[in-house]
Amino acid sequence: MLVRNHSGGDLNRLALVGVTPAEKAREGKFVVLAEPIASGKIGRAYAVGVCPAKIDVPDENHEYPFAETADGVTDNLKATHYGSAVIRSTVRPSRPTSLYTLPAPDSEPT
Repeated sequence: MLVRNHSGGDLNRLALVGVTPAEKAREGKFVVLAEPIASGKIGRAYAVGVCPAKIDVPDENHEYPFAETADGVTDNLKATHYGSAVIRSTVRPSRPTSLYTLPAPDSEPT
């Protein structure tokens, strides 16, 4: 999809961009940039499907099936036990790029 960079600064490839202004509705409401986008310009981003993303893994010895945004963080997703993105594969720690799928099917904890 095409998105406009309204952040006030240039954004790198794989940066996370929220697509809703409502802070409480941010979970699952983001895209991953497919290319760098200068401030005020339009560029390509991933909204659904499988794409690369940087994911912060809190414990390298634990497997996390999902990823979600973290407050104020645009550089990476955070690995969690539930979330709006499914982690498909992880390369760590030397290569922080992982594949994930948007949106996650029925990711709510039971």
